Amino acid sequence: MDCDGLAIHRRTRCDRLVLELRGELDSLNARTVAAELRSALDTFVGDVDIDLDGVQFVDLAGAQLLLELSRGMDGARHRRVALVRPTPMFDRIVGLLRAVDADERCA
Repeated sequence: MDCDGLAIHRRTRCDRLVLELRGELDSLNARTVAAELRSALDTFVGDVDIDLDGVQFVDLAGAQLLLELSRGMDGARHRRVALVRPTPMFDRIVGLLRAVDADERCA
């Protein structure tokens, strides 16, 4: 499926759903991508990997979306949602988000 510049490919590997993201994830398509990812998560019972290797660009809105999905779904239905093969850019944004979050909790 294509979500305004980001393609989402579904496949299964063993008993896991793998969602491969390809393209750009930003504030312009984050809501559409969120709906598609939630729909995929709702239709699968087991653990889920969100493969980020093909993400060429991600902004703050896109990174927040992925973190919320992985955090919010971990306890749902007793399954694990993992962000796998993150790009260096995604890792950097997540590091910045964690630093801001830690600062807000200390303030």
